[in-house]
Amino acid sequence: MWYKPEWRGGLLTSSCRPENALAEYAQGFSTVEGNTTFYGVPDTETAQRWADAVSDDFRFVFKVPKEISHDKLLHNVAGNQVLADFFRFCEALGPKLGQVFVQLPAEFNGRYLADLNKFLQQVPAGTVTCVEVRNLDFFTKGSEEVELLRLLAKFKSNRVMFDSRGLFQDSQRSEAILDALQKKPKVPLHVVATGDSPVIRYLGYEDALANETYWAQWQEKLTSWTAAGLSPYFFMHTADNISSPERARMLAHGITGIKMPEQFSGEVEAAMQSSLF
Repeated sequence: MWYKPEWRGGLLTSSCRPENALAEYAQGFSTVEGNTTFYGVPDTETAQRWADAVSDDFRFVFKVPKEISHDKLLHNVAGNQVLADFFRFCEALGPKLGQVFVQLPAEFNGRYLADLNKFLQQVPAGTVTCVEVRNLDFFTKGSEEVELLRLLAKFKSNRVMFDSRGLFQDSQRSEAILDALQKKPKVPLHVVATGDSPVIRYLGYEDALANETYWAQWQEKLTSWTAAGLSPYFFMHTADNISSPERARMLAHGITGIKMPEQFSGEVEAAMQSSLF
């Protein structure tokens, strides 16, 4: 997401129009998590226009289409036209494609890991991938999780870490919080680096200051990871995402050893270790 009307006058200029939002967003952030492709694949001309709107060091992270990840659960998708269109779209982004995001539903369990293996074999050479799983079988440290981690490591694919501890502990029950509680997965936080650029998605308390403890944990780890020379992506979310830019800045300012944009930063360049907290 790179545009919300509520961001005008803060991250975006007061007069910013949707068609100009990406260029303005990219002045303060160096990556974006894109849901557009989850619902439909834009044409390559659109991909080129978006790539032209950002600087050379900006990176897009686009989701694999829902038809592939959710409807088909990655099963028997070789030669699928939607997937072919998606890979063409990604290719048109050139070096500004950061990662291909495979977000899998709770129905995707250990029985489907062979399909994930086949899918990752189809990804064009040189394309970095990240995978988010939501089935609780992958959070028990049992055979299913071990097999998943081995598979991801084989392809240097990054396990997506969804930190929603604050969301589910929040005593506030605003309309946005209630909506997020219905839609977001409640899964344990298992931080294991299986590739060179793991993805962290953070959705915490509605009260910004209530996140201080968890942010301090991330700041300490990201600072130490940075020293090791690797590069995860950190995406800050809130229930309605209105205050996400300011919260990303609050987190980033507590991390040392990272060159951050003057206003905000959505990508945290850091290195990885095998576990967190």
